[in-house]
Amino acid sequence: MRHIGLALLLGMFVIAVVVVAAGQAAAQQPAFEVASIKPSDPDQHAGSIMIQPGGRLAITGMPLRELVKFAYSLQDFQLEGGPAWARTDPWNIEARAEEPRSTSPPNPNQPNMAAVRLRSLLEDRFQLRTHRESRDVPVYELTISKRGSKMKLSADQTPARPPEPGEPQSQPIKPNGALDRFSIRVGRGSLDAEAVGMPNIVQALSSILRRTVIDQTGLTGLYDVKLQWTPEGVVAAPGPVGPVAPDVPADRDGPSLFTAIQEQLGLNVESAKAPVEVLVIDSVQRPTEN
Repeated sequence: MRHIGLALLLGMFVIAVVVVAAGQAAAQQPAFEVASIKPSDPDQHAGSIMIQPGGRLAITGMPLRELVKFAYSLQDFQLEGGPAWARTDPWNIEARAEEPRSTSPPNPNQPNMAAVRLRSLLEDRFQLRTHRESRDVPVYELTISKRGSKMKLSADQTPARPPEPGEPQSQPIKPNGALDRFSIRVGRGSLDAEAVGMPNIVQALSSILRRTVIDQTGLTGLYDVKLQWTPEGVVAAPGPVGPVAPDVPADRDGPSLFTAIQEQLGLNVESAKAPVEVLVIDSVQRPTEN
């Protein structure tokens, strides 16, 4: 399967996992007012999901599986089932919904509305039907090491806010160079973040480790992170955490990911077992082009 670099600006909204009852009708949850879905160029080697001002969502070159992961805030290992084309056939989507203007900062406990509306779109146009299962699986617990946290608080702790209509549209995160605030970039051997909260950092680590990471640090605020390790046997998985950066040349004497987290961030990663929800695709169909 071709590699897909997922470009997603996390600063617009904080991604939160929201349990939605299986089979819930699209009419019972927010939906886009206008949406266009078309197959994208199969030779395209990168995809992006962009939340834009004015209630807009622009998606290019993304297969259904990645769309479901974004819509339901899932890691790759939390999604099962679906036909082969759900992994390979890329789609372009342009969608819009009217949003009232607000001066209040976003509530991190509220769902990403673009993702919630995408669920309705997938259920309506792709005839997506799913159910959830809870399974006892190995997880990682993230705690502060005995020597204390080395997490660097961002100099600017101003929280993110929803974009207002008329603001310049956000640009995809580049695979190298400086990061904008509220952004994460993941590579094979590197994780960089600017003004990002622990929920998004933990989500990125879960995607890299291919296992749910449970945050037990108690850390709050926005952090700048520059984590580097020798990527032996650990490969970043595509997911809603940011674009894939160029590979870091392997340093045989460099630290493992677990050692790097401890030495560079002052955090420990320990194995445990816990119930984790898995979303299973029961049925799905290719949409009619419009």
